[in-house]
Amino acid sequence: MLRSSDPMIQLQAAVAIRNLSFSPENEVRIAAENGIPPLVSALRSQDPKIHEHVLVSLRNISANQDNKVRIVQEGALGPLVFLLRSEDHLLCQLAAGVLRNLASNLVNQVKIVQEDALPPLFALMRSPKTAVIEQAIGCVRNLSVNAENEVKIVAGNGLPVLVSCLKMEERAIQEHAAVILRNLSVNAENKVKIVQEGALKPLVLLLQSKNEFTQEQAAVALRNLSINATNEHKMVQEGTIPAMIDLLRSRNFRLNEHAAVSLRNLSVNPDNESKIVAEGGLPPLLAMLRSSDPMIQLQAAVAIRNLSFSPENEVRIAAENGIPPLVSALRSQDPKIHEHVLVSLRNISANQDNKVRIVQEGALGPLVFLLRSEDHLLCQLAAGVLRNLASNLVNQVKIVQEDALPPLFALMRSPKTAVIEQAIGCVRNLSVNAENEVKIVAGNGLPVLVSCLKMEERAIQEHAAVILRNLSVNAENKVK
Repeated sequence: MLRSSDPMIQLQAAVAIRNLSFSPENEVRIAAENGIPPLVSALRSQDPKIHEHVLVSLRNISANQDNKVRIVQEGALGPLVFLLRSEDHLLCQLAAGVLRNLASNLVNQVKIVQEDALPPLFALMRSPKTAVIEQAIGCVRNLSVNAENEVKIVAGNGLPVLVSCLKMEERAIQEHAAVILRNLSVNAENKVKIVQEGALKPLVLLLQSKNEFTQEQAAVALRNLSINATNEHKMVQEGTIPAMIDLLRSRNFRLNEHAAVSLRNLSVNPDNESKIVAEGGLPPLLAMLRSSDPMIQLQAAVAIRNLSFSPENEVRIAAENGIPPLVSALRSQDPKIHEHVLVSLRNISANQDNKVRIVQEGALGPLVFLLRSEDHLLCQLAAGVLRNLASNLVNQVKIVQEDALPPLFALMRSPKTAVIEQAIGCVRNLSVNAENEVKIVAGNGLPVLVSCLKMEERAIQEHAAVILRNLSVNAENKVK
């Protein structure tokens, strides 16, 4: 009857099928009875009422995965895109709703954009009807999952209307816009364009949303944007740092992680290091080092590593009781966490007071353990921390008591020059102590020191010469 030449019969059949299509069982049955071709054909009717009922039927049955493919195969995209330009708000809403369902299929995402659906969808996102906007932006959200479409949405001037949607009061529309921008921000070229289009301020405001999902989408979008160095200054201007620090205090682990990554990225810029600390970012980041979630621990460790390069923060990290969680994190099972924590400890151990605190907090055991790592970088960094700590007279004794000499001597035979330099630099500092002079020789340190004397690297030769000078003060060592 949908193919009847009598418009009234067509209409009544369309209404009946519409009603039947609300049943999940009938989604499959309508397709099984070869109902998709006449429904698609009826989209080309001249009667808007028939359009309405057929669109509802297609919207309902397109929730089925197999039907998404069949509907497109039957040529529905052309008439659906045509109906997006209708002067009837309801028809626009329904056509966008069908396309939204179809766009959850990966193949259809490409075909819908190829059918030139983006311009009318963008136009509908400026509709005076909220229901129309929601279906149109929901469709664009699904389309934005495709990498090619990420580029085409921006090239088709979709950013201005997306930013407008971010500013709307309707939560669902805000959420869709935030998800789309999150997807678009994965593309390197889009990162700058999104910021230029004014998306930062509304995204930062959405971090305060009472809906955690919306918060998360905005946080991920900002996280992606923070990777681009060009965006850093503007992000700071728009209040991203305090907003992200607030998220660090959330009970939602995912929000913690996204905020930590954003702050990690922003903290690469030395100008931002002091701002993050001034806004109260250190305490929550340090607390996250004790998180039960390894990913959150890792992101916090990277952020603190970046902050630790500032001389002011050497003192501030200790003042915020940051040394205990840093030392505790040395016992993590994750080598990446070890790496970033070791850099932080190396940096803050340049401070005289911190040298004492780090040892008091029990760092020597895990540091000496890490000297035996199979990872050259971890060995280098652990030796570097111990080298700094060994410039303290009390620590010189404790480090040797912790049995650090054997692994240090082993590292002085490393194939990596940078590892040798840190290990021998540590031994140089330890050799200042009279008791250590004896223990270095007793521990069979002389052969490796002589080998280092013969190396071409000036710094290593120098360290070896200084150590031998120190050892030669001892009467028994002179002959040896």
